[in-house]
Amino acid sequence: MSDPAPRLMSNGVAQFSDDTAGADDELPVFLDIEIDPPIELGGKTYAVLHLREPTGDQLERAELELANGVTYPNLRKYSHALIAQVAGVPAAVVKKMRVTQIREASDFLARYVSGGPPIGGI
Repeated sequence: MSDPAPRLMSNGVAQFSDDTAGADDELPVFLDIEIDPPIELGGKTYAVLHLREPTGDQLERAELELANGVTYPNLRKYSHALIAQVAGVPAAVVKKMRVTQIREASDFLARYVSGGPPIGGI
């Protein structure tokens, strides 16, 4: 079953599966980020992160990383945790990704969490 919402590919191009997306659908629903180079962990190869709008539960679980204060290391742990939860990959995969890829994922998710445009990632 295809999703009628826009799909923003990592090249920044929105692709629509039909014409039901309107002016209220400003934020892309999905973002696929190619993990380059692919990461091997636990006998599995991770080549793509499939991101979507986070749930409230995912956001709360990631925010537990900030329980000991809002410091740069804790913000980074929060970002990694949220990306991992939404993409359904181990946090160790996110930690092994290139920083530019982590920033791309973080910027995408920040648009939902902050309610505005990304401010540079974590």
